[in-house]
Amino acid sequence: MLEGRVPRDILPILFGVNLCARTARLACSSVSGSLGSEFKPRQSGFTIKGGCETNVYSSIPQFLPVMRGTVSLPASRDPEVLERLQPFHLINICNRIQNHLNACSSKAASDVTFVTAKIKEVDSETNKILALMVERQKLYSLCAEQFSKVRQMSQQLSRCNTLLNQNIESMEILNNALCIEERLEPFVWKTSK
Repeated sequence: MLEGRVPRDILPILFGVNLCARTARLACSSVSGSLGSEFKPRQSGFTIKGGCETNVYSSIPQFLPVMRGTVSLPASRDPEVLERLQPFHLINICNRIQNHLNACSSKAASDVTFVTAKIKEVDSETNKILALMVERQKLYSLCAEQFSKVRQMSQQLSRCNTLLNQNIESMEILNNALCIEERLEPFVWKTSK
């Protein structure tokens, strides 16, 4: 949300909060005149100029920049303001930020080490699976090669059978062309099953 993108599941909630705030503001503005007169003696500041809010805001001290060369500084300025500043608080904040960043970096380093170890595990498992797949591919290529040999053998046997049938027909034609005394016995091809 800090980047300006609001998740869709939060939008109805934000819309409801915005609607409640506007409704409360509208209701308050519509009754502030009558309530202001009712609460005027008891609550100073509610719809009254110079009320308790003004007193609270006037009690906050004015902040002046530390640098002497600032354009908007008033003419009368305490010259010892820089001498009264103590660097201890700045050093304390810097030390806290340094400790926080050190803790964050050590956590990030341990997370990076963990993720690196997991990546190495996944990489080794992937290499094992790849080696297994390569072995299977080699086995399948051998099987495919044997199947192609069987197919070639089947085609050659089919061609031989066709040629044999053509030869038998040619032998019968030639045998029938001979005279009856010179004819051979009919050729019978028997296959053992």
